[in-house]
Amino acid sequence: MAPADDAVADITEGPSNVTQSSFTITDSLDTNRIATGVFAVRSGASRMSALAFRRVLGFSLILGLTALGAVGPAGPAAAASDRLGAGQSIAAGQWIGAGTSSLTMGADGNLVLRVTLGVVLWTSGTAGYQGARLVMRPDGNLVVYDTWNVARWSSNTAGRGVSTAIMQSDGNLVVYNQGRATWASNTYRQAYALSRFYLYGWSAGQWPCLNQLWQRESGWNERAGNKYSGAYGIPQAYPASKMAVDGADYLTNPRTQIHWGQDYIAGRYGTPCGAWAFELSHGWY
Repeated sequence: MAPADDAVADITEGPSNVTQSSFTITDSLDTNRIATGVFAVRSGASRMSALAFRRVLGFSLILGLTALGAVGPAGPAAAASDRLGAGQSIAAGQWIGAGTSSLTMGADGNLVLRVTLGVVLWTSGTAGYQGARLVMRPDGNLVVYDTWNVARWSSNTAGRGVSTAIMQSDGNLVVYNQGRATWASNTYRQAYALSRFYLYGWSAGQWPCLNQLWQRESGWNERAGNKYSGAYGIPQAYPASKMAVDGADYLTNPRTQIHWGQDYIAGRYGTPCGAWAFELSHGWY
């Protein structure tokens, strides 16, 4: 079953006391002014070297592209331990994090979110752009720029105003504007499931099996219901009331459902890979 969640509406928790910058930036571009500046340089090119001309022209183009949001700001400030404020960035090898959750800008250009046991739950898909950096733009957009200052990934939240990106201890990466989430990785359910592996003696090698199993069954959606069988929730319990043993909020709380689902898997199959093997051969588990 495909997940029905919206990337932002899906957020259940998050801090409201986000520290914000007090300055404002206007993202506008006066193309006539830029064109006029370039023309002036061209008309006086006979009085300057070709190298100087190229430098001035290049600066004019970069200035214009920066205003359009196609390139990143120069010399952003350093990041705090778990967050990026407006104008801040992390470069290759740097990271922000909280608890067992971290967001790292890889040397290969890929932005990677890791949680318990070092498991990767999310990436920006930008591997191959060595030297890339992550920037929290003043306009509210979280962007991965390559070394040519071309945007290779973004949260698509430009225009939301001064925002803060926080790597939360629950495994969720969230962009906040005035305490309201505008984008999220929505990885807190998976992170929570992984945080309980030690209770069953499961290793990180069991993670792909559990992830594929529940992705196939419900898309990790705690409100997913099968209209044919009546199965419900992340683990697709049937009937749903079975999960009440772990909490009265079993219909809406992903943690309650994960508790029940992992106990069920451990009791019946021993491991997630055992359950996944049964699922592949029978179509259910």
